[in-house]
Amino acid sequence: MEDLTFKAENTMKKILVIITTGFVSWGGLTTSMMNYYRAMNKEGLRFDFISCNTPDKELLEQIHTDGNKYERLPDRKKKTVSYMIALYRLVKRNSYDIVHIHGNSATMAIDLFPCRFAGVGRRIIHVHTTNTQHPFLHKILLSLMNRLATDRVAVSQDAGRYLYGANPFYVLNNAIDSENYRYSEKSRRSFRMKFDIEAEAFVIGSVGKLTETKNHIYLVEVFAEIFKTRPDSVLLIVGEGPERDRIEKRIRELGLAPRCRLVGKQTDIPGCLSAMDFFVFPSLYEGFGLALLEAEASGLPCICSENIPSQVMVVSNCKAIPLKDQSRWAAELAEDSFVDREKASRDAICSIVSNQLDVGAQADELRKYYLK
Repeated sequence: MEDLTFKAENTMKKILVIITTGFVSWGGLTTSMMNYYRAMNKEGLRFDFISCNTPDKELLEQIHTDGNKYERLPDRKKKTVSYMIALYRLVKRNSYDIVHIHGNSATMAIDLFPCRFAGVGRRIIHVHTTNTQHPFLHKILLSLMNRLATDRVAVSQDAGRYLYGANPFYVLNNAIDSENYRYSEKSRRSFRMKFDIEAEAFVIGSVGKLTETKNHIYLVEVFAEIFKTRPDSVLLIVGEGPERDRIEKRIRELGLAPRCRLVGKQTDIPGCLSAMDFFVFPSLYEGFGLALLEAEASGLPCICSENIPSQVMVVSNCKAIPLKDQSRWAAELAEDSFVDREKASRDAICSIVSNQLDVGAQADELRKYYLK
């Protein structure tokens, strides 16, 4: 009798997912990969994950429930050699068919090198942005990274051109479970109470890691102008990061503390979005801009910087304004405009699906890419 168990094991593709920035629920790279992972038909695929941090309990539970594993490696920045040795040993021990490395720069060569010499046949690099915080190291490693990779993936054409130049690459859209972000009047009331925001307040909000790239200081200064003409306004910032102290200092300097809410990391982002009236996204650069897509799905009018890829702007009430035109930002945000949020959310979700930005379609694309 044929050994079906043996046959199934031999057709299973073993994939190692490497998150270079930290495996955390509020991180952009993690969010992008986990959106695919949750929606994907995982038959015939086994996923293991690695990073250099202690992940959120919820992330570990999701992975372990599916019978997959997580392993923490030494610090990639401070103990680079130890990291590379540990990665080599892990890959050699588990004989992965594919490594899928999520990163923002040519420093992904650090991950590719041990995987190449451990014998991994397919080495996918996946870029999520259009700039780097390590320009010198990026320049040194760029050629090596492109030689070591067998597959190049990008979240947008702009991101791909930034990292891969003339080398061929595949664009896999970042995507969301759009139904999960449908506007909820109940959540709106609940989260306004949670954050001590009046029911009739005009709430301008933002969601993202508190880093210099996300440009929250600019947002605070724009809000100061809005507050002069809209004393009923509140600024709601969702997220955590190294810029928090600097942002809070600027809020105090402008005398805005009573009207600003920095609420840190939140697990229910759809609920936070429902509590807002306007979404603002003044990033200095973005590979895609997943948070903006989530805000659109919630039916929010949105203003973003000119640095956001146009493919993310799927509804008519989402505008891109140059950052140099700060007075226009303030004027647009201060305008009174009624939005039927339920209808706007419903229409936006339809647009997201038709533009192939809903996670179901993109998870299927990634599965096909793994199996090709």
